[in-house]
Amino acid sequence: MYSPRQQVNNTFEEAEAGDGISLEFQIDRDCNGGCLICGSWNSTTWDQYTKNTTKKVFEIKANTDNVERWLEQIYSTVTLDKVKRITFLGGEPLRSDTHLRLLKEIEKVRDLSEIQVCYITNGSVKPNEELIEFWKRFKHINFNLSIDGVGEHFNYLRWPLQWHQVENNLRYLVDLKIPSFSFTGSYTLTPFSIYYHDKYEEWAKNFFEGTQVDYRLMFNKPYMANGVMDLSSLPPVLMIDLIKKYKDYPIHLDGHNIIKCIPKYSKESYDKFMGYINYHDNHRKLNWRETFPEIQHYFK
Repeated sequence: MYSPRQQVNNTFEEAEAGDGISLEFQIDRDCNGGCLICGSWNSTTWDQYTKNTTKKVFEIKANTDNVERWLEQIYSTVTLDKVKRITFLGGEPLRSDTHLRLLKEIEKVRDLSEIQVCYITNGSVKPNEELIEFWKRFKHINFNLSIDGVGEHFNYLRWPLQWHQVENNLRYLVDLKIPSFSFTGSYTLTPFSIYYHDKYEEWAKNFFEGTQVDYRLMFNKPYMANGVMDLSSLPPVLMIDLIKKYKDYPIHLDGHNIIKCIPKYSKESYDKFMGYINYHDNHRKLNWRETFPEIQHYFK
């Protein structure tokens, strides 16, 4: 599917041509999500949750200490006056002022109207008016929504975030109708979400109807989950039904369909996945069978 590494190679080619450089920052773990595809290495919420459950956590230096150290390294090594494109990952980048500190540092040596900025965000944080006015000074601002589903599916996979908050924030931003703002999506295919791809696209089509946003850009670059949430744990019968359902249904703008996402089944992966899901359901007071009733019978 979409390869971030290939995009990086394209960026280097552009830099060689003298157009400037693209930067991707992942320097702040501050996050309000405990998403099942993530972990304590990339989320302060996961970090706290893990301490309250298994008591086994990675020995990670305090988030604020890391941020200060990494910012110092960036300022001392990166040629900020050559920047043309910036991407902020997280954590959740809009939860802290780290992104603003970097942008204001770049402002000292670069005309902001020449810079494009992208935020990979879970959509749970509503930007204030001051931040929105600051963003208007840039060439372009892209909100790339990292959402693994909609409605109750989102609430489950992106626990403890709530879909109605994300939807309200997105409506607010879209209704501003700022020409330099764009909205795209980036979601992860998991054993629970892959069956519902058509439902997620249906939501996007209805939600963005009558707006300047192309709804097809919300779910057109699916990533296959890694680790315990990867698709090798899909039960064989569900794999067969998925192939029947999506045989001629493109899930990518270049024509890829869902069949190309399905790997070989692994009983070991399945057992790990079921243990993982049931463990966290118990601690989070959730029930995956109630959240995904259409597919629960495939999983024993």
